[in-house]
Amino acid sequence: MPWNPSSRPAGLGRSASCQFCPPPLIAQVTPLLENFRTHGAISRLAHQGVLEPLLHFFPTALDKLPPEDSALKGMDGCKMGE
Repeated sequence: MPWNPSSRPAGLGRSASCQFCPPPLIAQVTPLLENFRTHGAISRLAHQGVLEPLLHFFPTALDKLPPEDSALKGMDGCKMGE
């Protein structure tokens, strides 16, 4: 039976109507829990200050992954004037 584009149900993509096409593959998400490029404070700031608010307001837009950690400590803070 040849493929007929007019037989496709309305609102469905091309692959949904193709009986010979394999189903689409969904990639497995592998969380990388250790960040080797930045220190732990920057990773925490990125997670708490950027990702958590985005996930709060747009819960389906991003994958929910555990926060990254880093073995690098980073610099100690400094005080300006006393």
